[in-house]
Amino acid sequence: MLYEAYIDDSLTGDGQSLVGSIGCLVATSGQWVEFETRWREAMCAGGASGRVFHMTDVLAGRGEFQDFTTAEQKNNLVRALVRVLVDSDIRLGFCSSVSVREYDESYEEFPEFKPRSIYQMNLQRTMRAVIEGVQPTADNPVVFFIETDQRVEAHAVAVFYANIREMGWERILPTITPLPKGPIPLQAADLLAWEGSTHASRHRFGTTPRPARGSYAALRDLPNFEFYIISKQGMMNAIAGTAIKSSHAANNPAWKAARRRDQEFGMELMRRERGPSAKKGKK
Repeated sequence: MLYEAYIDDSLTGDGQSLVGSIGCLVATSGQWVEFETRWREAMCAGGASGRVFHMTDVLAGRGEFQDFTTAEQKNNLVRALVRVLVDSDIRLGFCSSVSVREYDESYEEFPEFKPRSIYQMNLQRTMRAVIEGVQPTADNPVVFFIETDQRVEAHAVAVFYANIREMGWERILPTITPLPKGPIPLQAADLLAWEGSTHASRHRFGTTPRPARGSYAALRDLPNFEFYIISKQGMMNAIAGTAIKSSHAANNPAWKAARRRDQEFGMELMRRERGPSAKKGKK
């Protein structure tokens, strides 16, 4: 049996409440076929047939959703799509979130141990959640998919392969593949990431008096879904663990060589993704 994991990211809030998240949904290919049928039906019923759902576009009434001018239109569509998720046979739904402020504060005194990005922290935590929640094997692996996006694609691919090599997960999480914009599972992962980052921004790191969104609560209450926030204490524990590992390994030639190979591998992946015509420094 082959599982397919689809991930997408979201950045929500501002100032002290800015939060970065990754949403991940895992199911078998057969389960995804059924899910996609019900998603299309909900999109059609909500007046969005044939369109690619993107939460921020829907809420802002822009792009393909310029004709979504009322709160009723927007809310009805989102509620219908959340209902598809609630009623589905998806094996695992997971959203990992990090406060930008806490991330910067935690690593301010230890810049040498700072991950390259919040995306890296969320992706690594998401991969571990998939291992724990799905328990893949070499015969039942999980393959990952992300949306083609120059902003994060090369970085995500490099982090993914460096992490599976470090953890020995090559046979159970063998690949990550960028896909053009549009696949329904990626649309659903976008919804999940937005709900997670928005709730964390408003209620964990913000001061909104409003209750939790009904769509967030519906997903949170599912037994196979989890909204996870990487706490400041968790980041400090990671710093301590990295410091110990580095102090033991600093004079180990094998460790240095492995570290160098990871860095070179990441740079090569970025060169491949950017293509031969990309100019230096272009993002």
